Formats: sequence, structure tokens, C-alpha cells
Amino acid sequence: MKEKRCSMCNKPLPSGRARCRRCENKFNKYQTERLRKLREEGRCTVCAVKVETGRSRCGDCIADGHEYVVKRRLQLADKGICTFCGKEPQLDSLRTVAKQSRLGEVCYLKRKSYDFFGTNKYWEHIRLVLEEQGCKCSYTGQEIVLGENDSLDHVLPKKRFPDKRKDLDNIQWVTRRVNKMKDDMTEDEFLSLVALILNHSEF
Repeated sequence: MKEKRCSMCNKPLPSGRARCRRCENKFNKYQTERLRKLREEGRCTVCAVKVETGRSRCGDCIADGHEYVVKRRLQLADKGICTFCGKEPQLDSLRTVAKQSRLGEVCYLKRKSYDFFGTNKYWEHIRLVLEEQGCKCSYTGQEIVLGENDSLDHVLPKKRFPDKRKDLDNIQWVTRRVNKMKDDMTEDEFLSLVALILNHSEF
């Protein structure tokens, strides 16, 4: 097997690298300086043509980049791989949605965290909450299937308790139908309403 060597200084390399650490640092510094100069001159950071004020890339390079991303995501979708990270398998429940939206579990939870808290950094916490609930809805005991019927709920509704909006202890997993029914009720109010419905239906 041919020995792998640095593409800049030709020194032997460990597998998985294109440049040695020293050359990688030099290359990164060069790239950083190059991009800084292009931005200062109002040029596209890809092809170096003049761009509109406030833009870092020209229209053609933006279109090419978008086209590449779309093509790559379609290829990943056909392979059954997460179309965002390109690493983990897609969730089975998302295999019938638009190809570009077929995410793996981690990326799905990161998006859920972002939508709920405004940051994806709590994805591990919300997964832990789901596991602690046994992957069951807090109210019905139905199985929670990510991408199919899952919904994160504020135990104390955010509309009425805005200070609890980002409280990590104020969340629970429920089914989407239950969350829609609960709306902005507290847990006690919701359970009281369900009890009234049940008592009434017995007659």
C-alpha cells in the first residue's frame, strides 16, 4: 500500500489526514487571511468577483452552493442516511417525507431543541427526558415515536408562565394530539377537564 504523504511538505502522514499538523496550521492561517482580504475588498469569497455590499458571495456561487447542498442531501436520502449530518441512519418515521427533511435521531432532537429553546444544545437533555418517560406520553401512556407523533410540552404553559419558557424542568413529552388539546392549560386544569368529559360521557 502506498504511503500517504502531506500534500504540502510531502512528509509521511497518519491515515485520515491530507496535511501534517504544521502545514494544516499554515494553510488555515492563509485561508483566514485570504478571506479577510476578499471581504475587505468587497469580493466573493469563492470566485473573487465583486459583490453587492453586505454579501460575502456572488449570486452564481450562492446558487452553485445551494445546488450542491440539494444534490448531496438527495444522495444521502437515497442511501437512508441523515440528510443533515450525513452520518447516522434516518428515522424510519421520516422515510416517507420530502427527501431533504429525512433526519437521523440526533439531528431531529437538535432541531426539536432549537425550535423549543432557541438553541440545539439541549438535545441530550430532551432525549434523557424521553427515556425517563419510557418513550411514553405523560398523559395517555401511548408510545412516542420521533417524527411521527412526538411533541414537547411545557408543563406550565409558556403563555401564562413566560419565566418558565426555558426551564429544563418544565418540559415533558406528549403526543401531538394531547398537546393540541392541552393548549395553554396547566396540568391540573387539563386533567380536570378530562375528568369532566369522562363523567359526562358516563350518562
